[in-house]
Amino acid sequence: MKKLFGVLAFILLLLAYVPQTANAQTANALTDFEMYMSAGLDSLDNGKYDDAIRFLTEAIRIQPSRAAYMWRGEAYQNKRDFDAAIADYTRAIRLDPNHVFAYRDRAEVFRFRGDFDSAITDYTTMIRIAPNDARGYDGRGQSYLDKNEFDRAIADFNEAIKINPNFDNPIWGRGVAYFAKGEFSRAIPDFETVIRLNPNHPQAREFLNLARQRAGR
Repeated sequence: MKKLFGVLAFILLLLAYVPQTANAQTANALTDFEMYMSAGLDSLDNGKYDDAIRFLTEAIRIQPSRAAYMWRGEAYQNKRDFDAAIADYTRAIRLDPNHVFAYRDRAEVFRFRGDFDSAITDYTTMIRIAPNDARGYDGRGQSYLDKNEFDRAIADFNEAIKINPNFDNPIWGRGVAYFAKGEFSRAIPDFETVIRLNPNHPQAREFLNLARQRAGR
């Protein structure tokens, strides 16, 4: 489960910003906000997505925040309410246009919906904000793979692998792209590397065997 930060750390951070002269009404509002945020995250962690949405909606009513929108967006995403998830991730982006995880999470939902061009746009923004995060290149590569744009996918997977050679996902994606292009001899070492890095990968062994057969090995 994704977490922007732990509940305790979040509450302590909020308390650090409460002015010493804050009136009782403001203090009570913050206390309610913290309570709803904590209850929302706890519900999210335990798979109680309707409860999480209800608590986080109350937190947002008191004090709209990027974290509340992100967590509520995750709850909607887990319920496969993709329109609501996109709306919340978009609200989080409006509050913090450089928050890389909001673009990543919204891009994931766009991919689930089959809106690969919008996913590519968000991953491109993610790459601009965090060029050394391999996940941006990997996500965009996966989206190009979804569109059968294999050469573009391979180019992005190459960039992701340069940044993090032990990240198995882009290696897997590159292998699949090579496989789809009929370049089985190039796909084989990628599938072998995926198995070495992640022995429990659900598909790598099957694709490795197929690639070896088609390469005549």
